[in-house]
Amino acid sequence: MVFWPLRKRGKRLASVSLEGDGLRYLELSGDRTSLRYERSAVVLPLPGALKQDMVGDMEILSRSLARLEEEAGRFASPVAVGIPSRDVLIRLVDMPPLSPDDAREALRWDFDRHFPFPATDAAYDVAPLDLPGNGDEENRHYLVAACRLGLAEGLVGAVEALGVTVSALEPLNLALFRAGLGPVDRFDGGHLQVHVGFETSEIMLGYREGGILFRTVMAGRAGGSEGLSSLAREVDATRAFIRSRFRDLSLEEIVVTGQRGIDEAFLSQIRGEGLLPVAHLSVEALWGIAGHRDEGPREGLEAAVGLCVRALP
Repeated sequence: MVFWPLRKRGKRLASVSLEGDGLRYLELSGDRTSLRYERSAVVLPLPGALKQDMVGDMEILSRSLARLEEEAGRFASPVAVGIPSRDVLIRLVDMPPLSPDDAREALRWDFDRHFPFPATDAAYDVAPLDLPGNGDEENRHYLVAACRLGLAEGLVGAVEALGVTVSALEPLNLALFRAGLGPVDRFDGGHLQVHVGFETSEIMLGYREGGILFRTVMAGRAGGSEGLSSLAREVDATRAFIRSRFRDLSLEEIVVTGQRGIDEAFLSQIRGEGLLPVAHLSVEALWGIAGHRDEGPREGLEAAVGLCVRALP
């Protein structure tokens, strides 16, 4: 799903992720079976650029992006940009069986039933869902992601002012979900992904290789052990919701990503009293990314990886 017209990928896979604990740039080369780090950089956003993982002052954010480009040396073009998850609304919508383009057009007439702003003020995309018991002959489930059009245009303008082209504009939680899948199909049923962030974390339900439910929760490493305990409780509440809302879907595994603050005590809280496997995965290892330079930032690149690999066939 993307909020901006796709452009052909360049020789390098490049991304910019906008996160509260850092603006990150990542550049990879290669294909799905052989990826290699080329460059990476991270800078703290200037005060006011982002507020609790939401875009704040666009002018200050633009200056922060200029600092990121300076730190990186330059941005490759085109570059995929990740929108903070809290700036995006994701809904499950029922509509008649339609192609993605027709579903997107049909939603325009019913948009304000699902979102607190009109379609004319929105950048949005629609994707059909593959899940057990997906509707009937008259209706099917679609995943719809939307943000304010002014925000999307402002972000594209801020990045392209640096002399590069934006290849895609995508919610960070969708990029994180893709990063946690890895390069090959490995799920036959339902799975839950938990990404442990700084101030906010992501809880994402998938079926096979598609995302179904995305929750951004105000809990993460910044809250210490209490923040992680709060996140574990949110995971438990999400699992209860899944059991009631998606009765034909059973979970095979919980995948946890994020490199800092995750220990066996937290994984045990996530696991609870059930027998569901819980795996703490490194996105870098999952995708087999080689050649990371010692001077480049190594942690916190999960969303940036997900943005880069979206262009891979």
